[in-house]
Amino acid sequence: MIIVLLFSGCQPKKSEIPIPEPTTQTPVEVNEEELHGIWISCYDIENSSGKSREEYSVIIDDMFRKISETGFDTAFIHMRAFSDALYQSELFPTSKYIAKSRGAKLEYDPFEVILESAEKYNVSVHGWLNPFRISYDNDPALLCEDEAAIKFINEKSTAVGILDSGIFYNPASEEAQKLILDGIREILMKYDIDGIHIDDYFYPEDCEKLDSAEYEAYISSGGMLEKADWRRATIDAFVASIYKTVKSFSSELIFSISPAARKEYNYDVMFADCEKWLSNEGYADWIIPQLYFGFERKSFNFSTLLDEWDSYARINNIKIFCGLALYKAGTDESEEWLNNSEVISAQIDAVRSKKWNGFVIFSYSDLERNEASASVEKIKERLRK
Repeated sequence: MIIVLLFSGCQPKKSEIPIPEPTTQTPVEVNEEELHGIWISCYDIENSSGKSREEYSVIIDDMFRKISETGFDTAFIHMRAFSDALYQSELFPTSKYIAKSRGAKLEYDPFEVILESAEKYNVSVHGWLNPFRISYDNDPALLCEDEAAIKFINEKSTAVGILDSGIFYNPASEEAQKLILDGIREILMKYDIDGIHIDDYFYPEDCEKLDSAEYEAYISSGGMLEKADWRRATIDAFVASIYKTVKSFSSELIFSISPAARKEYNYDVMFADCEKWLSNEGYADWIIPQLYFGFERKSFNFSTLLDEWDSYARINNIKIFCGLALYKAGTDESEEWLNNSEVISAQIDAVRSKKWNGFVIFSYSDLERNEASASVEKIKERLRK
C-alpha cells in the first residue's frame, strides 16, 4: 500500500495565514462526565529503557493497573518528546527513553504494548507530542546521523535552530511544520488512540534569531505585521493545521493543548494566543492550562489563575480541564506543598466549583513517590465522589 502524505504549507504571508473565522459566543455546556486524567512523560518510563518486550509488558501492565486503581480514566502519554519516538516510526529516531540509545533498534513496538494494557484497564489514551523541541543539549553530535533534524542542520536549513537553550525546530519553517504534521499522520495511521495532545512548548524563550529568514521574507512580500504578532499568527496557523490534520482522520478524535498557566507568558514569550483558541472554532477540542501553583503564593496563586482562565470566553463545544502539580506534593518548594497533603484535593474541589470538565495530574511517577503518598490518598477520595 502506498500512502501519500500531503501538506498544505503555513508560510505566514499576510493574506495566506489560515486562521479560522471567529464564531458567535454561546453559553458553555459543561459535560456531566468529569475527566480524570494523568500525564505519563518520557521520564516516567525511562526505567524501561532497553527492556525486552516481556519485561516492558510487566512494567506497563503494572503502570496501568495503578492508574486505574487510583481512579484515572485517561492517560496523555509521551509519544514524541525530543523529535524522537517512543513507538516505531519511519520519520523519527527511537527515543533513548525506550531504547538503550537514541536511534537504537527495537525488536518490538512499545506503543502497542501500552495500548494493550490501556484497553485491559479501560483507560483512554492520547498521544502527547512536543512538536518543536529536539534537544536541551545544543551539540548536534548527540543526534543521529540520519534523522531529519541533523539533515536540516547539515543542509544549513532554517528549519532547525541551535540556541543556547538547545536545538529546536523553527515554528515558522514550512519544512519543519511539514515534518511535524507528517509525524502526526503516521501516528494516526498506525495506532488506535483517542487523540493528539501537545503542551506548552511553542517558541523557545531565546528565539530572537530563530525565524529571522522567514520574517524577512514575509516583510519583503508585503507583510505588515510586527514580529510578535506575526509569530502569534504563525503559531495560530500551525495549531489550526494540527486540528485539521487530526479531524481529517475522524471527527471523533480529540486535539488538546496544555498551555502554561500565565496569560502573559503564553502570549508574549511562547506567542500562544490561548484566549483565541478557546473562543474560536478550528483550534482545539480541549484546553488544559497547567495551574501548577499553590493557594498561598503571593503572585500567580492557584485561585487567581483559576478565576482568570474561567473568565475567558469559550465556545460551547470546547472543554476545559485543569492541570494540577502532584509533582510538588511533599516537596520543599514552599511550606504549603511540604506540610499540607490536601493542596491538590482542595484544588480539585475548586475546579469542580467552576463546573470545568475535569482535571489532569502531572505526573504518573508521583503516584509512587513516598513524599506524595498522603496527597495521592486524598486524590483517591475525590475520585470516588
